[in-house]
Amino acid sequence: MTLRTIAPYGRWTSAISAEAATAGTRSLTSPRSSPSVNGQGYFLVSQDDGSSTVYMCSAGGDDKPPTRVLPAPWGVGTSVYEYGGQAYAVMEGGGVCKRSESNETTDKSERSEDTMADKIVFADRRDQGVHMLDVATGTVTTLVQGTPALRYGDFDVVSDNPWIVALQEDHTDPLPAAVRNYVVAIHRGTGEVVRVVEGADFYSYARWVPWFGGGEGGQTDKLALSWREWNHPDLPFEGVTLHWAVWQPETNTLSQTTQVAGEDRQCVAEAVWAPDGSSLLFGMEPKGGDFRQLFRVRRSGSSSDLSCPSLPEPVAFEGLEDAEFGDASWIIGCQTLVFLTPSTVVAVGTRYGQNHLVYADLDTGAWAALDADVGLVEMKFDPLAALSAWSFLVVGSGYTTPQAVYRVELDPDAIRQALATGSHVTPGVVSPQIPRSKQQQQQPPPKKLAATSTLLFRSTEQDFAPRLFSTPELVCIPAPGSADGKDAPHDVYGWFWPPHNRSFEAPQGTLPPLVVTPHGGPTGYTAPGLHMMAQFWATRGFAYFAINYSGSSGHGRAYRDRLWTRWGILDRDDVAAAIHYLTTETRRADARRVGIEGGSAGGYNVLQSLVGYAELFAGGVCCCGVADTAALGRDTHKLESHYLDRLLWKDGASDDEKARIHFERSPVNHAERITAPLRLIHGDQDTVVPIAQSRSIQAQIAKRGGDVDLIVLPGEGHMFVKTESLVLWLTSEAEWWEKTLLKEDGE
Repeated sequence: MTLRTIAPYGRWTSAISAEAATAGTRSLTSPRSSPSVNGQGYFLVSQDDGSSTVYMCSAGGDDKPPTRVLPAPWGVGTSVYEYGGQAYAVMEGGGVCKRSESNETTDKSERSEDTMADKIVFADRRDQGVHMLDVATGTVTTLVQGTPALRYGDFDVVSDNPWIVALQEDHTDPLPAAVRNYVVAIHRGTGEVVRVVEGADFYSYARWVPWFGGGEGGQTDKLALSWREWNHPDLPFEGVTLHWAVWQPETNTLSQTTQVAGEDRQCVAEAVWAPDGSSLLFGMEPKGGDFRQLFRVRRSGSSSDLSCPSLPEPVAFEGLEDAEFGDASWIIGCQTLVFLTPSTVVAVGTRYGQNHLVYADLDTGAWAALDADVGLVEMKFDPLAALSAWSFLVVGSGYTTPQAVYRVELDPDAIRQALATGSHVTPGVVSPQIPRSKQQQQQPPPKKLAATSTLLFRSTEQDFAPRLFSTPELVCIPAPGSADGKDAPHDVYGWFWPPHNRSFEAPQGTLPPLVVTPHGGPTGYTAPGLHMMAQFWATRGFAYFAINYSGSSGHGRAYRDRLWTRWGILDRDDVAAAIHYLTTETRRADARRVGIEGGSAGGYNVLQSLVGYAELFAGGVCCCGVADTAALGRDTHKLESHYLDRLLWKDGASDDEKARIHFERSPVNHAERITAPLRLIHGDQDTVVPIAQSRSIQAQIAKRGGDVDLIVLPGEGHMFVKTESLVLWLTSEAEWWEKTLLKEDGE
């Protein structure tokens, strides 16, 4: 029996240092498959400077560990739409390359002797150019010279086609209203760039597909291209339309351009072609429906005509009606849907902010949950790549296991049996109404595994045992309606990490300090995978609550749309309701020691909460937060320059009404109400929420003698990516909670 040390909550000694929670953890994303070697794949690993590098994993059955194939100093990254996203694609070798700009290669001892001639096209944020990596030799050549004005990302390639399709963002005139976006084709041999789709404000998911146009023997004699587009004031998840067209190689232009989905202003999300080119699969909210489901559009019966597509056909998965499919975030090029065969897919669905892995047959609607076999609960943004008809790569984390890259092998017989008998288990999060222990008792008996996962690469080299970590619990909070009647009573969800440390326990009769963290977006969401920063606090004896307030995605359209016109009020009130629930109704935390921390829109929530509910908080930490909504509307980047038209006021609002709302919703105008000590952290290169926002509220609080300071992170933009910045962020927050949440009574 292990004796535990008695120590106050918040003062437990933890094995998780600030360096382990930040510098010791790398971000993994964007797995992709090799077109040259069946079963071979690639993925991205973050580097200390904020860029990513490329690793290769060998084909199934090869026990060689993944190896780095992109030599230093090259890095993969893009700042298209400021938030970036997918910035590389894999193609078969054989294209004619331009003069080499670098002779650097990776260590040949690390390269597999049987590596085929894959080539990787990628953008490098350092010079904003487009480059080509020869995987076999490690040689990097420059395809498109970088310029300060042009940015590239969201690449797609197809065999036997000399053109790479990509997004291009033109900042020749840097004013947000003057920035222009295009779908472009880049010739892989000459580097020529041709703008092929223009006129809309925004594009994403431009994807080639070989088009079997009726040549002799069914040869691929044409290509089709699909893409998403939208215009101001719409958003990546509202008012998006889906299009396709035929590529004319003689003129490098498109013909038969046709809108195929989005006529009712539903959210049209991530779109992917079936391998045989027969249909286009995408996520979309059903007309009048709440949750984004899968739909297909098929080509017309005539193989020579793309101008008459079928109407969008719903793919009905019984039992998954309340799950959301297809990425529609601010990040470009994500893959949460991948085809294994022309009729079968692996997809990530989201319920209550938790991600679920599903294998599905599109023709029959039969599906099987892979959650129990694979064990992942967070697979956000860009986690999937198909390797074969029965295998794929996935990036994700479990409740107490770190993010990692896995190869998943499906058992054909077990899958067929599950699909035929409907013996799948509906994926679901732990219910907030049923204790976790009882739910675990209700689980079905073990069954033959339908999938076997093999760990390929971990996000951390530190070997923490899962028992070290706190396991998050889904909490459902009954939030009251507003006094003015504009907000009806509603439920709010979030993930609660209780204090957990096997070496310590707190004195009887005491409660832990509580750190509440609202996510950014504000239409993002927090999933329950292993978050080292949450564990940093939980293992020290803090309670940690990540609230998915009204407006969060991953909970259905009605939940998300509740925030329209009510930003800064409803999300703030949800935080107050959560604190009341956790400290008063359920007594899971100490009401006298509540802190709030968040970044971006979460930082705005921090400031609004400190203004509106000053009595609830002992301290706050705000990272790159919005202090002045009017200034945000004037100064922010193009993608979000009309976001406030949804978040703050109704259509048709007058200028006077907008001015009034800006004044009421801007924390800088009410800084005298902030009585809790506030620490501000901001990158000096932030173009989304410029650092002037933090300086303005710092000045207002300091003017009346309040307790406030500002930590500036040199060279950082809106999303902190440098290792030293992340360490400084966490250590400075720890100092702040020591000062505010852990001080003794009377100090």
